[in-house]
Amino acid sequence: MFIDVRRECLVDAITKCEYATLSHVWGECQLSLTTRSQLSQLKETEALSVRSLPPTIRDAMTLTKAIGIRYLWIDALCILQDDKDYKAKQIAQMHLIYAAATVTIVAVAAIDANSGLPGVGSNARDLDQSITTIAGLHLAARQSFLDVSLNRSAYNKRAWTYQESSISRRLLYIASKGIFMQCCQSIRSEEFILEDRDCTKADIHDHTVSLELSQRNIWRELTLRHPPSTTLHSCTCLFNHEERFHKDESPFVHPREKAPEDGSFDETALCCRHCQDFSRRNDAEWHMYRDLVRGYTNRQMKFESDRIPAFAGIAGFLSRQFDTKFLFGMPEKFFDFALIWCSGFNILVPPRRADSASFPSWSWASQAVYVAYPGDNWLTSEVDWYCIDGKRHLRSIHSLKGVGTYQPLRDDFRKPVTTQQLHYHGITYDLDIPGSALFAWCQIISSFLLKGDRLYDKYRRPFCSRPGMPDGIVQFSDALPKRTQQYIPVEVFPLSRSSSGSIALRRQPIDSHFGAYRINLLVISRQGNVATRLGITDVRNVKVWEEAEKSWMLIKLV
Repeated sequence: MFIDVRRECLVDAITKCEYATLSHVWGECQLSLTTRSQLSQLKETEALSVRSLPPTIRDAMTLTKAIGIRYLWIDALCILQDDKDYKAKQIAQMHLIYAAATVTIVAVAAIDANSGLPGVGSNARDLDQSITTIAGLHLAARQSFLDVSLNRSAYNKRAWTYQESSISRRLLYIASKGIFMQCCQSIRSEEFILEDRDCTKADIHDHTVSLELSQRNIWRELTLRHPPSTTLHSCTCLFNHEERFHKDESPFVHPREKAPEDGSFDETALCCRHCQDFSRRNDAEWHMYRDLVRGYTNRQMKFESDRIPAFAGIAGFLSRQFDTKFLFGMPEKFFDFALIWCSGFNILVPPRRADSASFPSWSWASQAVYVAYPGDNWLTSEVDWYCIDGKRHLRSIHSLKGVGTYQPLRDDFRKPVTTQQLHYHGITYDLDIPGSALFAWCQIISSFLLKGDRLYDKYRRPFCSRPGMPDGIVQFSDALPKRTQQYIPVEVFPLSRSSSGSIALRRQPIDSHFGAYRINLLVISRQGNVATRLGITDVRNVKVWEEAEKSWMLIKLV
């Protein structure tokens, strides 16, 4: 549905029309929400003119009409708030709604829906400009700085607004000290006037506002610069990365790769151009997702149960661009990378809340923390994951099995998971939310000990990759357990083998890069075959892995 700003009523959605959207903070004020019982009444001409609407919504209607756009989409009015199925479908389509809009009006100065848009309604703008004259020239100080306005705003702290501004192709920022327009080429301020109206794109770029926003606009970056690839290229090189990925096969590991343990093998010398392009595109896509998760989880939300719905728009957009599915905020294509998330800061209080308990422990959505990822640039998976789809069928998770130069530690163990095996081991899945449980054959290590936040071997020896460089520092998903001098038995299994950055240093949100590779271990709590994520750690000493007592087990990770 749209708001027809000329007739001031709700109308059914019209295809191929220009419309604006509003991105704002609801706050604690009472909104006039649309319900199914009121729908027919709100579709009558001038129904909204007599309805009590918050100033921000009323001003957005006025502004939309003033700039010559007839239709406006606002979530509070255009979504039936008492219809759960309809509401869920609309939230899942947020990436299409905002990306297709002609412009998104951003209420930067509003702390809630009652604040209004400065300069549009009764809310005046905060302008106090100093002007002086020197040598006959009239000089005026700049008033508006978008980065300052955003950083001080409630808008830039809310999780829901993050995805709205990330996937909009044009943003009209309404701040108390000025108006800004961001499009695909530049960010312009109302204070800037180009003397030549027939300016080129280069002229626009030279006069754009210099601004490093705190988030990436994925519509601009992916749609214009990195359009999705729809052509499967065939190649004759040894690696054949793209074709192996689409066939869900393990990556080719050249025999020469088994020798160098310092990662010195140059894969690009043997890769064809298509494989190199495929790898570069995957690298750009992963870094895009990683940055978006970091920015998103640094925002606040009133209900932790919204951590996945408020990210659904971004996930929907990336799903199309990456050509992959998402499971609880994590892309299947980069699933092994995404599993090694951790908190970017020390967790002092339990972050998990009752309203986020429905999310699986392996997803970052299960914790109200700022999520950080190590700066890995390659990875070799050690686990083949399976999940239950919406039709209750068991399927494999289609991920990149390896982006690197190391032989898997599991010696090509690829035992598939079947429903018969799940029944044989007494593992149930019929009542699970589709995609919430992961199934896999894992090499469980039960001989490690935990003391504080550090792992030890069964002889109580700490792990070290080099003198003075500790291994096995656990980044817990929840708050750190009470400090104790006791050694507690703990179980782990390897997720992957990767390089660049240590999870032991992820307590600061700045990536560090050292060492050739590490083994990423998931620390779990297990009851029979059912396990939950406690945290993640890494070890760089391969002997720790080789000397540990291991056993293959079919695991259900929830």
